[in-house]
Formats: sequence, structure tokens, C-alpha cells
Amino acid sequence: MFSGGTTERVTVATVPVVARGAVKDSGTVVLNMNSIHANYKMSQGTIRTADTSGVVTTQMNTSTCQFTEMIRGGYIVTGGTGAYAHATGHGLYAAPFSVVLPRKANGKCNFASSAVPTSAVITIQAAGPIRIP
Repeated sequence: MFSGGTTERVTVATVPVVARGAVKDSGTVVLNMNSIHANYKMSQGTIRTADTSGVVTTQMNTSTCQFTEMIRGGYIVTGGTGAYAHATGHGLYAAPFSVVLPRKANGKCNFASSAVPTSAVITIQAAGPIRIP
């Protein structure tokens, strides 16, 4: 199982992760919403994954300016480096994401793409079999 999260205000989507189970390691993953691939950079090597499916649900609370998104789907392990060079596997993941947007001078939520959230939280949980020869 991989899990990770951050409550830090970040400008780069780098999230700390901890792996438990067959893989016992820690590191980071750089999230890129424009790619189906993720590289988990762990202390013993990198584990590469790709999304195989996904469903996104979103909500916006205009009273609190909080935007929430839940991403659920499947993944496959496509290899890696170091101790994980020939890793294979698959599984399911859930990644709830929440940001609070700033308010404009008139008190309304600032939805501009340049608006910097006042807080952001993401948690990634993934589970499934992995084989590391």
C-alpha cells in the first residue's frame, strides 16, 4: 500500500509518500495532472506507474471557497530503477484533493487560474499486488 499527503502550501506538486506491505520504503511523487504516468522516487529506487482508468468527481462550496476533487481509478506498475528495476503489479487508488481559494476584494471566491490557494491538501492511497523479482 502506498499512502501520502501534504498540508504544506506548495507551488510544485511534490507529495511525500510512504509504502507499506511488500514494499517498505519512503520518498516522493511528483503529481502531473496532464499525464497518466507517475514516478515514485523512493530511497531504494523509483517505481513507475500508469493510470489505467479513473473517475473524477468535483464540488465547489462558494460559501467557504473550498474546491474538492476525488479521483479514483486503477493503475499498473510499469517498472522502475534500483531495487524496483523490474517491478510489475496493478491495483486501485483514491486521491481526495481539496483547496481553499482566496477571496476577491468584493468577498467573492477568486476562480482565476492565477489565484494562489490559501491552503491545499491531497492524500493518495493505492493498494494492489506488486512483484519485485
